[in-house]
Amino acid sequence: LVYLMVFGIGSLSGGFVKLNALFPPIIAVAAASLRWFVASSASEMVLAALPVPVEKVPFLVAASLPALIFISGLLPIMGLAAAKPDGYDNRHPRLMKTAESLMPKYPLNFRLQSAHN
Repeated sequence: LVYLMVFGIGSLSGGFVKLNALFPPIIAVAAASLRWFVASSASEMVLAALPVPVEKVPFLVAASLPALIFISGLLPIMGLAAAKPDGYDNRHPRLMKTAESLMPKYPLNFRLQSAHN
């Protein structure tokens, strides 16, 4: 199912008709899932499990987002450094991260890099 969502029908890759036919249902499912989670008891358990009081949660999120952004940018670079025979070339990083060079051999790194952009 995850493979289909990332690389298949849910990828939103394609022409105008496919994009406009699939985008509204995906948004509706995302909104319904969010509404279900917020209304369920699971959201209260998640908030209670956090290491800060509930009123400090927005600050925790704001403080952790830069780290998440940094890590999501670092993962494709480290993946390329580990997988490519020549390692990672920081002199030409955009050439290393193009679709032509990443997608055929390293699709996961390509998806991580695309998500970071």
